[in-house]
Amino acid sequence: MVGVSPAYFISLFSENFTLSEVIGELPRLAGLGFTQVELETFSAKQLQQWDDNHTKALADRIQELGLGVSQFVGHHLLHYFSRHELFQRAELIDDFKKILRLASFFPTCKVVTIPQPGFHMGDDLSPGMYRRIKQDYFDTLSRLLDYAASKSLTLALEILPGSLIGNSDGFLYLADTLGAPHLGYNFDTGHAWACKEAIALIPSKLGTRIVCTHLSDNFGHENLSLSPGRGSVPWIDVFTSLKAAGYSGPYDIEIRCDKEAVPDEYSFASRFLNTIFQKLMEVHHAAHS
Repeated sequence: MVGVSPAYFISLFSENFTLSEVIGELPRLAGLGFTQVELETFSAKQLQQWDDNHTKALADRIQELGLGVSQFVGHHLLHYFSRHELFQRAELIDDFKKILRLASFFPTCKVVTIPQPGFHMGDDLSPGMYRRIKQDYFDTLSRLLDYAASKSLTLALEILPGSLIGNSDGFLYLADTLGAPHLGYNFDTGHAWACKEAIALIPSKLGTRIVCTHLSDNFGHENLSLSPGRGSVPWIDVFTSLKAAGYSGPYDIEIRCDKEAVPDEYSFASRFLNTIFQKLMEVHHAAHS
């Protein structure tokens, strides 16, 4: 199942893309052979578009075209995880509940993702303050997880460079500490590679905690979202590790590029991934022949 992240719509229409623009673009996505699409509120202002009528119209069109919704990204919620004083704002809880309700319009959507941005510590850099921040962060996520579980949805974290959670090891510690079955990991290859992680080990480390993907490439020194195959991510190793970990979810391509380059870049990415999948199948058949 190969799909596209909201970066597709951002590249075409800017960060202020509308639901009408998404609906209008869906037939082309289906025609290009994509089977999954991600939905997103990139900014708080966009949430105002999502009334019941527009949301139902989008859900109906997605169903008509035989597409699935792999995840709903509450991108605008990342703001609340950038500073300690924002963790427990009532607006975070209110908006998260709205996202959970919107996700319920799409039967195939089982994951709601919140990106974890670069964190600003503030003036107090003492160990005591760090421990307090970390505890408040865990408490906030625990509350959100309870709301997600009540709707039978998984909350996935997308870890950006410089975030409080840090990397996949930080996520694993969080998951082990909270013991939350409804906590998942959005395997964003571009972010992980820019964080200089041992990227092929992440699926082995996290196993079934990986519930969704953002597949992009870069050269490991700048957090770019290039097409898979345009950077230095070791894709054969990554997909071999994902298969070994039992991952069976969607593979969502995330490319930020100029508007004019969108068709070519996303088509290139789709062909590149299919080539990787074919190579892995050949290796598998050779090993069992």
